[in-house]
Amino acid sequence: MNKAAFVSLSLLIPFAIYGLNLFNGKMQTCNDNNSNIYNLTDCVGEYFSSPYNWNVLAPRRVANPYYDFDSFGSSLFILFQIVSQEGWIDVMWSAEDITGIFTQPSPFASQGNALFFVIFNLLGAVFVLTLFVSVFMRNYTEQTGVAFLTTDQRSWLELRKLLRQVSPSKRPSSKKKRESWKEWCYRRAITKNGRWQRTVTLVLMLHLVLLCLEFYPASYVWDRTR
Repeated sequence: MNKAAFVSLSLLIPFAIYGLNLFNGKMQTCNDNNSNIYNLTDCVGEYFSSPYNWNVLAPRRVANPYYDFDSFGSSLFILFQIVSQEGWIDVMWSAEDITGIFTQPSPFASQGNALFFVIFNLLGAVFVLTLFVSVFMRNYTEQTGVAFLTTDQRSWLELRKLLRQVSPSKRPSSKKKRESWKEWCYRRAITKNGRWQRTVTLVLMLHLVLLCLEFYPASYVWDRTR
């Protein structure tokens, strides 16, 4: 387990350092989004906020979201959370809105920053999670004694499990009679060709095409139709 943690940190630490260099001080934003503020040094005074559809004077302030890359610890902490696939979309959107150091973010101003999180997610999901799962599985096999069996003994163990699951399959009666709803569903499920199978394949392909046709900005009618 210690070796797995060390190998995982060997992936997290370089990305944390790289993220610190890319996004340090660039995710801060002014809470007043309606005043065309660009330099965050102008984020002073008060503005009208509408929390419940009535205007209330609120102080302007500059702050990071609940995540940031302003220090090595913060960068390492948020990347550790992203490895679990939790909340990484919000961090990626904030990185895409970056306009510079201590300037107000703008939507999709730096879309290339998304590559950092996509690459990290691919490596994290494939590398770190697979590593920990393999460590847990190895510990389990060592506790149960399977890890110390020979190849032939493991083959026999797997064969014995399969033999325990073998049982005669139930077939519906072939007598000519009116087909019930359950029999119709059964026949459609086991038949891998014919019009029904082609129809299902066509629907799945159409669904895939519609998923690929998403774009931004899109009209409300197209989104609803899709």
